[in-house]
Amino acid sequence: MSVEHLIYCHPVVVILLCKLFNFFVSSGHIPASFAASYTVSIPKTNSHCRQLTLDDFRGISIRPIISKLCELAILQRFSSLFETSDSQFLFKRNLSCSHVIYNVRNVIENYTSHGSTVNEHDLSKAFDQIYHYAIMLS
Repeated sequence: MSVEHLIYCHPVVVILLCKLFNFFVSSGHIPASFAASYTVSIPKTNSHCRQLTLDDFRGISIRPIISKLCELAILQRFSSLFETSDSQFLFKRNLSCSHVIYNVRNVIENYTSHGSTVNEHDLSKAFDQIYHYAIMLS
């Protein structure tokens, strides 16, 4: 089933899905198959000039659209009850990669202003789609 099936389905399907999701919430049980997914590796770059390594791939999770819709409905309805760490920036409303970059720069500037050195080699994993040296530019 694809997103198009849900977009163009008969309105009764939406009502049935709503009843199903409400039943999941009231019973406190979501089927284990809703958590099932498989990971597909896709290349991060279009480079055909060199041999690709494991670092050149990103894993994406493939799940059934109904389970994604259920997750979205639960998140929209109960998001105010969920707590997350203040250190988490991505996948949160009104926060983005730029907030992370701002905080990383502040931490690095704080350490270097006190005479310490900072090793930023792990940033390439967190920011694999940006120009890494741009993080440090003023």
